[in-house]
Amino acid sequence: MTYTGAMVLPQNAVVMQEEEMRYVEGGATVTVKFTKAFIRDTVTAVIGAVCTIIGTAIGTAVGSSVVGGAIGGAIGVVVGGKVSRRCIKKGFSFKIKVPKLKKNRTVYI
Repeated sequence: MTYTGAMVLPQNAVVMQEEEMRYVEGGATVTVKFTKAFIRDTVTAVIGAVCTIIGTAIGTAVGSSVVGGAIGGAIGVVVGGKVSRRCIKKGFSFKIKVPKLKKNRTVYI
């Protein structure tokens, strides 16, 4: 509706740039799914790396950083594997709306 040539918008209207208005509707969704195995392997690797660093630090204090790091890493992989199998029971996923995408997609990691 206009009064004397000026456009009058509803009170709750939101003014947007032209470029922003192009993608208000349409597009598709990308679903990213992290499998249970991927999450377990990642947790195992992180715990193994942390234990390797700790083992190297202890080994340096004792006199053999290589042996300490190797032992720490081995312990970390075993413990990390057990922890990840016990604690991680399912995967994780999230969705992203992509305005220019024509078709829904799923990406497995």
